[in-house]
Amino acid sequence: MIDSSVAEHILLHCDRTRSKEARYSLDRFLWEPLKWQHMHLSPECLLAPQNDILRAQEAQKLLMPDGLWKCSLCGKIFRSEHYHDKHLARKHSNMRYDTGTSCLADFCGTLVPCAPLTPHALPSVSTILLLRQDKGLSPSDETQGKEHCSNQRIRRNRVHACEEAIRSCLPDHVSFHTGFSSHGKLSGFREDLCERAVEIDCVPREEVWSHFGSLERALQRRHRYQFAKYVGLMAALLVIFAVVFWRRPNHQRLSDRRRKSR
Repeated sequence: MIDSSVAEHILLHCDRTRSKEARYSLDRFLWEPLKWQHMHLSPECLLAPQNDILRAQEAQKLLMPDGLWKCSLCGKIFRSEHYHDKHLARKHSNMRYDTGTSCLADFCGTLVPCAPLTPHALPSVSTILLLRQDKGLSPSDETQGKEHCSNQRIRRNRVHACEEAIRSCLPDHVSFHTGFSSHGKLSGFREDLCERAVEIDCVPREEVWSHFGSLERALQRRHRYQFAKYVGLMAALLVIFAVVFWRRPNHQRLSDRRRKSR
């Protein structure tokens, strides 16, 4: 359990929009596959579901049959989840589980690939941003540098740090139903997940969908295309070999055939 003042600070600054995107990726890549294996992330893992500081508030969001959203805490109705997030940030911002320690949005681009859930990226929603807007103040510029996008060494170190963090959460004997049944494959999964997290972080949010084509392609793990890549490489080599062979002089090809016939 963390100190209440620390938890309050995390809740005030936690970006609910980005946390939702991180939650979607984690459910797809980690939580759901582990559930199939009847396994759980270690309690110390920052990405464990029980450490999501907004988990308690997310449980109070009800999607109605008509597409509206209802807050089960006070009964208010909202026309979109985005407005519901604003309501929670304003009216119920202090609600959390005792185990909540992590703002999942903080791991976007470092541990989790966070792509916008809609073609048009929604603006950030946090209690501190809304309070500043209510006072007529402009949002504070919390944009961090993206040196890793142009510096390959920094980018590689960032991916390596991500792999180490994921390794502490996933024991090597985990056997995902998606085919990660060996240490080598699991290691490749960690690297692929971390590389995709950094790659998406380097694409401007308003351009993610146009860059990747869709949310599914943005979050698609590359290992599914490795076989096709190798097949394409082999085909290219065969074509080059055939071109080089048939461009040799006719008398040289003829001598090769006679040599083989002997």
